[in-house]
Amino acid sequence: NVWEGEHPLKDQRVRRALNYAVDKKAITDLIYGGWVDVASQGAVPGISGYNPNLKPYPYDPARARELIIEAGYSDGFDLNIEFVATLTPLDPIMFQKVAQDLSQVGVRASVRQIPFADYLRKYGPNDWGDVDAFGLFWNVATFQDAIRPFEYFSCFRPSPFFCDENVTADIRAVRLISDPAEREREMQAIMAKFHALAPAIWISNSAYVNATRRGIDNFRMAPSGIVFEELTP
Repeated sequence: NVWEGEHPLKDQRVRRALNYAVDKKAITDLIYGGWVDVASQGAVPGISGYNPNLKPYPYDPARARELIIEAGYSDGFDLNIEFVATLTPLDPIMFQKVAQDLSQVGVRASVRQIPFADYLRKYGPNDWGDVDAFGLFWNVATFQDAIRPFEYFSCFRPSPFFCDENVTADIRAVRLISDPAEREREMQAIMAKFHALAPAIWISNSAYVNATRRGIDNFRMAPSGIVFEELTP
């Protein structure tokens, strides 16, 4: 459990450094062929909690190295990463690119792919053995609301992999807000705090391909999927 004891990832400067270190634009354009966009946060437009004022961490390896040294790791550190290839056969290549970029700033990263069953066995109790980081969606389904991933990355979990008491208090408070406009403002404020805390390396959004037969008009996609009620033959 990274969140217990001493570990580089407990330092916010290190977590921000990892975001600066990864060339996400190269990943989205060269590995995924431009089908996805660089992620700025744990939600996309149209999802409650998405904050339009947040920008992706820029690719800045020099700044990443500065932050790592500032955090006291002038000799770098080791980082073991596990992932499950869930969307495309290109996911392993993406993680290899992440490891390559991290190595350029002194983070000796290694990645390995594991079966989904092993992932679930480790994720529930947060028992990862020698693993320091893992791949995880900021999954807003089925509510189309960022409250779900907010709670993933909080002290609410019995064995949290990330725990910041201040942002957890904000999440607890936003659960009780009934006014939609007020709740949206507070959700966006929480997203901004997560952006600064950098509990994850936000790489890209996810792309899903949908199509209709000829003659179908008014095809439109929403974050929740195809807007079937608007389709006309």
